[in-house]
Amino acid sequence: DVSLTETKSAAFGATVDTYTDKVKPGYKFSSATTPLTITAVAADNVIKVYYTLNTFTVSYDLNGGVGNGYDPETVGHNTIVTVKDAPTYDGYVFDGWIADGNSYAAGDSYTVTADVTFVAQWYSAPVYSVKVKYQVDPVGKGTLDVTEETYTFSTPTATIQVGGAEVTPASGWKLDVWKDAAGETVGSTSIMSNVTVTVADGDVLVFTAKLKESGGGGGPFIPGPSKPTVAFYRVEHYKWDSTRNVYDLADVETKRGLIGNTVLATPMEYSGFTLNPLADGFVQRGEVIQNKTDTEMLVLKLFYDPDKGGDTTPDKYQKKVIFVVSNGTWADGSAEDKVLYLDLLDENGNPSANGSAALTAPVGMIANDGFGNGAWFIVPPATVSGTEDAVYTFVFEKLDAPEVPDTTETPDTTEVPGTTDTPEGPVSPSTGDNGTMLLSAMALAASVGVASITVMAKRRREE
Repeated sequence: DVSLTETKSAAFGATVDTYTDKVKPGYKFSSATTPLTITAVAADNVIKVYYTLNTFTVSYDLNGGVGNGYDPETVGHNTIVTVKDAPTYDGYVFDGWIADGNSYAAGDSYTVTADVTFVAQWYSAPVYSVKVKYQVDPVGKGTLDVTEETYTFSTPTATIQVGGAEVTPASGWKLDVWKDAAGETVGSTSIMSNVTVTVADGDVLVFTAKLKESGGGGGPFIPGPSKPTVAFYRVEHYKWDSTRNVYDLADVETKRGLIGNTVLATPMEYSGFTLNPLADGFVQRGEVIQNKTDTEMLVLKLFYDPDKGGDTTPDKYQKKVIFVVSNGTWADGSAEDKVLYLDLLDENGNPSANGSAALTAPVGMIANDGFGNGAWFIVPPATVSGTEDAVYTFVFEKLDAPEVPDTTETPDTTEVPGTTDTPEGPVSPSTGDNGTMLLSAMALAASVGVASITVMAKRRREE
């Protein structure tokens, strides 16, 4: 956007301020390709002054809730945004958003004029529950590790997963199938697999382990080794909130695994974020343990950080470097800014915000017509550190235009010797022969490189 163009004139050797703060609604001054004050002006200069759009962050504080799509957004001044839908929170009911002291419902419009955070509002939901009972048929021909469970949920009806009971048949018996109250088969292994059911508050579900005689002809039945029981474990996913410099809980997964087995959590995909195994508290692998209470279980925690470069390295361990060329192009003929995200490494080669990175500056820049003598305004170093952005600009100067010699002919009105009046008679070369004068003029024209010369010979006046 070059809508703000300013031309100034200055005397040779003068000191001038090259830039005056122009007000551009919604923008602010960012940087310039040369110093804003030039001392000892010696030639024409073109200065690029960069403005940055005034932007604000729209954030959502789920206030204990979970959900996807609530990443902070950066928008321009006076942008109209739509307030997002409700997240979820087990045991609570969503009651709208609060921002700037005002209440907003999902789908409302909001005009952004400053940073804003929408905070989710909740109230305790009534608790609904169902009972799940397990039994053996025939009675007494097997044992169960659990005979009854209670499941709770926050709506009058819900779709849930139940199961996990294990049956151990008595000697001479083996499991045939698991059946629900309607007689439908729901499993055929000693551990009843997770069964998805739709329930209402107060329901009682009954599942039966149907056993049959194992036969075997004569010898006593020797049961095989019992399978380990299953238990719940939880995977928590946290995303970095750059506005508050904290990790927010984004998603929670509750899973089942065999007790004693090692499980590995699968990372989620969040747009603009990448997994950060170096975050404090990061745990991706663990051994499933018996759930003695709701809080005593394996908990895996995965942390995610912003990744604007899209290279799977968190921005907090990178330095953004921008190369700019002014009044010319790069070696490949392009003029767009070159943006690099450099990994900062410590002395052991590990990602670190306090590390450093090697920097190789572009070469072979090409000046635009009328420009030359290119140089870096600030010379890029061979090594950079720190996580703040850095901008390096290569500038070509405007060249002075070459002087063009004046080739305009000025008519000579001086009397040519030998053209004065002479007595009548033939004109001789010594007294103004026209042919001789024309040849002389042509020779003169050839000697000075003049394209054409008009020669006027004074005709002898008749007496």
